[in-house]
Amino acid sequence: MLEDWQDYKKGFVVLDGYLRHESHHRDFLDACRKWLLADRENRRVVVATSMSPRGKINDEADNRVNLQQHTVVSWTESEYLEAVEWDVFYQRVACMLEEDESAGSIGLKTWKRNRSRREKIKLKYYLAGGSCRYMFETPASLVKPRLDTALRLCSNLEIIFSGNMGDSSPQTVNHLIACFEYNGESNWMPVSKYVATKLAEAVELDTLTRLFSKYGVRNPTTRGLLFELFFFKKVQYGLSLRYRGSQELTQWEGCPVITFDAKGGMRTLPAERACLKPVNPLQGGYDAIIVEPRRKQVEFVQVTEADVHSFKLAFFAKALTGLGIPAAGWEVRVVFMVLPERLEDFRIGKITGCGALEEYGWKRGHEGRKAEIASIDIGGV
Repeated sequence: MLEDWQDYKKGFVVLDGYLRHESHHRDFLDACRKWLLADRENRRVVVATSMSPRGKINDEADNRVNLQQHTVVSWTESEYLEAVEWDVFYQRVACMLEEDESAGSIGLKTWKRNRSRREKIKLKYYLAGGSCRYMFETPASLVKPRLDTALRLCSNLEIIFSGNMGDSSPQTVNHLIACFEYNGESNWMPVSKYVATKLAEAVELDTLTRLFSKYGVRNPTTRGLLFELFFFKKVQYGLSLRYRGSQELTQWEGCPVITFDAKGGMRTLPAERACLKPVNPLQGGYDAIIVEPRRKQVEFVQVTEADVHSFKLAFFAKALTGLGIPAAGWEVRVVFMVLPERLEDFRIGKITGCGALEEYGWKRGHEGRKAEIASIDIGGV
């Protein structure tokens, strides 16, 4: 086809799915390159690949064909939400956003009601994350097993953050990795919250500490994700924290982390101290609930790397109701967990739902004063 192309006729060739380690792919690319150079003014070639690095870069050859490299970044949640506002597009992908048996397998309660477009996107984003192919072209019932298969082949969280992928990688990570731009630079991270959580469960605490030190300075999103992963790993062993206004360290006893759907509640509370980790993306306000049944104490924890965070009290009240925590005899605390450098400057932002915790001893309008600020150290940072 290329050999029969007429001179001076404009042509545009797209080589999709290129794999550098396949010899016939390389041969075809060489043919495309020769075709391009025969009439540089009227011909263009685009090579698209999600699996192969370029290999050794030859500046002279790149200049000869005026090569331009473009990295297609992963989708963000806000971009998904914007896309489904277009009715024609939404009707084509709506069937891929429906809940199925995969929801129950990750701890989510299923509800027999019609969800909004926003809710559907937020729920599937927990699994699919930055992969628009998983979001719009693959049902959740297939996304989870495919991710689980990739996770079995790659349990190395550091490979994800380093961006080591393609045929040069010793492990299959392409289904697990996402790329986002921040300040003009590419940043690699787990494709979704589900993948990040599973990978973090498989590594040791010192690995998360090292990753935070190495990659936590990249951007707020990466730093926040690693800080949250570190917290849930550390709380299992016990942690030392410092409350604002105190010079003394307070010790938190280690406890197991149990995932649960805050929207669905729990039939019975754990018999011993436990850290409840909500998995429902539609739940907001906090990241963890430390339940101490013997002491009748509940501590909500919001883990944040930011210098300001909102305080949405309605979520806390709903969680207490869902857990069956009575107002009488129980102590309810709220802790904003920040990095040491944020301890003194962090502030609570907009407060909504004032009065939601009145029956638990929280005076309406004074919630911001009663909430506590604390920090935990991440060694090596």
